[in-house]
Amino acid sequence: MKPARILAAASPYAAAAGSGLLVAMLIATMSLTAFERQWIVFLSGVLAAAVFSFLSHTASTRWALARRTVQLNTARAKLVIETRARVHAEAALAQAEAAAAVAAARLAPAGPAPALPMPVVPAPDPRASSRAAPRAQTAGPDALAARLIDALEHDEFTLYSQSIVPLGAAGDGAAFCEVLLRMNEEEEKLLPPGTFLPVAEENGLLPDIDRWVIRNVLKAAAAGAGGSDAVYFVNLAPPTVAESGLAVHVRRELAASGMPGRVLCFEFAEGDVIGQPRAYRDLIAALDGSGCRFAVSGFGRHAASVQFLKQLRVSYVKLDGGVALGLTSGAQELARGQALIVAAHAAGMQVVAQCVENEATRALLKLIDADFVQGFGVAMPRPLQLGRAVRPAELERAAA
Repeated sequence: MKPARILAAASPYAAAAGSGLLVAMLIATMSLTAFERQWIVFLSGVLAAAVFSFLSHTASTRWALARRTVQLNTARAKLVIETRARVHAEAALAQAEAAAAVAAARLAPAGPAPALPMPVVPAPDPRASSRAAPRAQTAGPDALAARLIDALEHDEFTLYSQSIVPLGAAGDGAAFCEVLLRMNEEEEKLLPPGTFLPVAEENGLLPDIDRWVIRNVLKAAAAGAGGSDAVYFVNLAPPTVAESGLAVHVRRELAASGMPGRVLCFEFAEGDVIGQPRAYRDLIAALDGSGCRFAVSGFGRHAASVQFLKQLRVSYVKLDGGVALGLTSGAQELARGQALIVAAHAAGMQVVAQCVENEATRALLKLIDADFVQGFGVAMPRPLQLGRAVRPAELERAAA
């Protein structure tokens, strides 16, 4: 438990005990002595001043401790970020010196003069070099950036899951769910990702967070959360995909956990794939043979070709949320949703419909042959350690 929490918990009891002791002393003095009234009034004032001083000192101590804690976290965050920037700068400088030496050697006249030695570029620490450098324009870490670094160092995140429910025989009986992330806060509160992910992006922490998620999803899978045949959809941010060492990290974590690659399905946003297709092709190629699967979300929002996604060897596409939400508005939207599903099936991909909020939408999706449904009208998010995805047999029993 942190010192601030210990002090906060103990202060009310200490204040109450001190006040009780002083009151008892006052009563004992009044009963055992023959002081006159003015002495009793004087003594009461002294004791009241002592109680007030004790309470004020306790409050001042708590305030000073909280202030020092914030200053320490901010300084630690600044040190970590500056250290990463220095590592990347040193690596870039060494590479530039090597390139300059090669250019000088090529331009030097032929003769007995010895060739310029090639400087050896030191390999940066794998944990440091695999992280994206923070943006140069970042003025300095704020309190939330410091809190993020602290949460990464002390595993202060919580994984949630939302079931992806098959319609019919899709999925071959496996349990599917999407992994969601929350950050722990004081007083058992949880921060949603929209609160801290923008700050993580500004400070180059998204790859670190995604690696934490991969490692802890595999730990949960090894512990049996979701069943032995569960499939976890894990979202990856573009900076994480752009890292050259991500595939090595995934294979290493799979080996350490003893889990097969089929338990992981990495999910990408369609717009990100269109923006930098080479990075996604390289990652999928690097994970070839690992058993991992891949999904693209936001299908239908952009003009991405189905054949383009097929060439990426994507197993699942997630319909854009607006498609599912618009199905009940008319025949035109229903026909559009059906056309997207038919095109995906023709390319050998299964379709997950997101943002399913009610039974009417779910019935229409089953009518136009969607493979899976996901949304608050299907299953609410819940802690991964306690929850598990819903299987087809259970869905049929619930419907009956």
